[in-house]
Amino acid sequence: MAKRESIKTGTASLRLISLALALMLEVYFYSQDNSITRRVAAVIQFEAVPSNRLIIEPENNNEGIPANIDITGPRTLVDHIASREQKISIPFPAKAPPVFSVDVSYEGLNLPPRVSIVSARPARVLVRTVELVEKRVPVVVPLTGSSPKNIKLSTPVVSPESIIIKGPSYEVQKISQVELESIDITDIKENFKTDLKVKPLGEYTIPEVNIISVSLEAKIVEDISENTPEIVKETSSVVKSSKKVVAEKNSSK
Repeated sequence: MAKRESIKTGTASLRLISLALALMLEVYFYSQDNSITRRVAAVIQFEAVPSNRLIIEPENNNEGIPANIDITGPRTLVDHIASREQKISIPFPAKAPPVFSVDVSYEGLNLPPRVSIVSARPARVLVRTVELVEKRVPVVVPLTGSSPKNIKLSTPVVSPESIIIKGPSYEVQKISQVELESIDITDIKENFKTDLKVKPLGEYTIPEVNIISVSLEAKIVEDISENTPEIVKETSSVVKSSKKVVAEKNSSK
């Protein structure tokens, strides 16, 4: 009986010691001595941008607008947050004018308890947008070089023959056709087919498709001076002789 009581007493003591250690660790974890301040890399991204609007400033906004956030708190938590890039989402304002400014809220980071923001930049972002328009234009493919003498190539067949381009009106209105990468026809001696990329259209204008199929039909053309059958050559000589006789008779008259 005394032995059982001794075991119970020892177990209770161990529990008390474990609880005390846990409390001490928690106190240290959240103590001022264990707190640090660190800068966290973040990017600002716009949500729900209308399909007919394009943000041209800030530049490279599709990749996110760089932001810097200084946070403070327990070292372990701060290190964990700083180990990955944070993202701040900003809803695109309804009926926004072409140029507008928007306040950046960093509350959406959802930081854990005891971690707080010391400072954050930028606090406000200037946004410039343009309205996008669409236009259908024909597709052309430049040919370079000269085909072999005995080969006749057809006009290039492109598929699709025309595509829709989309971009700011000041760029789109200057584009009358879409040009592909060129084809060197110097060594093409048989039917030819390939896929080509669309050349850049402008700073912001893009095509609905970027790869176009192109084909050329090649035909062999015989050289009559070298490949005409002998019977044809003999007939040609007879005709020439007959013409000569007729000419001599006329002159004698």
